[in-house]
Amino acid sequence: MAMTVAWILRQASESDREFLYELHCRTMREVIEKTWGWDEEWQRIDFERRFRQYLASVIEYERRPIGGLLLEPLADSIYVHEIQVLPEWQGQGIGTAVVRQIITQAASRGATVTLSVVPANPRAKQLYERLGFEVTGFEAPFLRMRFGPPLGTHVASRLRANGAHFNNRMDESSPMAIGAIETREAHPDDADAILAAHLDSIRSIGPSFYPPEIVEAWSAGLTPNVYVSAMEGGEVFFIAIGAVNGELAVLGFASHRVDDDQDGASVYVRGMASRRGIGTTLLGLAEEHARAHGAKSIKIQASLAGVAFYRANGFEELGRGDALLMTGRSMPCVFMRKLL
Repeated sequence: MAMTVAWILRQASESDREFLYELHCRTMREVIEKTWGWDEEWQRIDFERRFRQYLASVIEYERRPIGGLLLEPLADSIYVHEIQVLPEWQGQGIGTAVVRQIITQAASRGATVTLSVVPANPRAKQLYERLGFEVTGFEAPFLRMRFGPPLGTHVASRLRANGAHFNNRMDESSPMAIGAIETREAHPDDADAILAAHLDSIRSIGPSFYPPEIVEAWSAGLTPNVYVSAMEGGEVFFIAIGAVNGELAVLGFASHRVDDDQDGASVYVRGMASRRGIGTTLLGLAEEHARAHGAKSIKIQASLAGVAFYRANGFEELGRGDALLMTGRSMPCVFMRKLL
């Protein structure tokens, strides 16, 4: 059965090292034994080398690690060293969706995707062939495979030809097929994309809770420079990135800031990406950043649209009042707090 709840692809940290090694052992031992034989000491040393040398990511579902990914970005391609999913999570389309996300990422910079498989792993070869990869050579014991030529604007049609589905336009009325979602800390260059997600969230979710004039005032005055200035002032943003119409877009963001010695946070998610666990994951990143910098609690001014979300994530209501918008207009809000 296909998986419908959003899952997250995040960068691995030192704390993920043991999980990723155990994942490697559980998913690859049989293939390695058939091909070379298993040498525990060599496997551990080689894993440590690859963990340091390449880009390691963890696949998460509801904050639980269920898989891993090891990539090597090259000048004109992305090389997939490993993609592994825990046995109990296999057969749910996760690996397929991750590979499609890699293809989309490669397409955004006109690159190909390359990888290798061994004859002892026929299921992997079948998966890649189904997704459009072609065998380009054999260097014993590896079959070299490639998705290309450079994908450019043809990536969506190639993905569709191999079973991917994209909505025709990016609006709140059309369902969105989200595969892998990458989260990372934002940079000033992301300001335009953050603005687009912010406006989408306000305009698609806000009307269910506020009259049109407040929704308009809420979004008025927002420009990319708002986020750049906030970052320069010490506010830290985290973004979730996913594929929409074959192109990468910011689906939502969260931030952590300190105002007058009080830690605050905010979360916004595009309407089409709501209720998929993206906001909860982003909030978790903001909370982790706050804890790492000594915060004991977070206080927020929650919009009426966000109250249920924050309450579900452990915030308690302190009172009700008004938040002052950038235009000078006030907007009803709920003051909330969470102990960390």
